[in-house]
Amino acid sequence: EKAGLLQRALEHYTDLYDIKRAVVHTHLLNPDWLVNYFGRLSVDDCVECLKAMLQANIRQNLQVVVQIATKYHEQLGTQKLIELFESFKSYE
Repeated sequence: EKAGLLQRALEHYTDLYDIKRAVVHTHLLNPDWLVNYFGRLSVDDCVECLKAMLQANIRQNLQVVVQIATKYHEQLGTQKLIELFESFKSYE
């Protein structure tokens, strides 16, 4: 992670704290890879990471959060996603 190899680091992380610390840096990650990465996480971990991404920098991370939400909305639950976006007053 310190060497700037966030993708590689994320492939090996199992602790949610470590994952959240890394995924907020979307500008350093390939968006397609990141969207697919979220398919490996549990529903609760995925929602927590999406929340962390929006808290860290909503302008920078909103587009990829929407891509993730769109791809995994059935697994994550529409209501959870609506609540997540509403909590950040993001109605786009």
